[in-house]
Amino acid sequence: MHFLVWFLTLFAVGLWSLLAWGTHVVLTLDPGMVGGLKPLVDQIPYGALLEQWIPGWRGLLLATIDFTQSMLGWLGGAAGVIVWIVWALGAGLLVLAGVVGSVLVAMARRATRAASGSGPGRAQAA
Repeated sequence: MHFLVWFLTLFAVGLWSLLAWGTHVVLTLDPGMVGGLKPLVDQIPYGALLEQWIPGWRGLLLATIDFTQSMLGWLGGAAGVIVWIVWALGAGLLVLAGVVGSVLVAMARRATRAASGSGPGRAQAA
């Protein structure tokens, strides 16, 4: 059971690290590069069909691009530091959850042994 707890913990830390890395990559982009996406919005295939299903999608996408560009400019060089501080806090919490899970497994084993009468201090009947 300890193996399962720590496997899941390490898997979660790996996914958390992948998310942090991706966020770091996006937040450290040049804001001017994001602005270059606007002309590509008009080239999205099946735009007219999309407009029938999601009215106003083009305006929403352009507003999202503008917002992203302004946020990247506002965060500047601090974005990377912020992402890695949040990553460290999250990874610490995940490892703490692994420790708690491991302690719970140990307590459950101890309770099972005590209930079955085969505790460490008891002699086995032959």
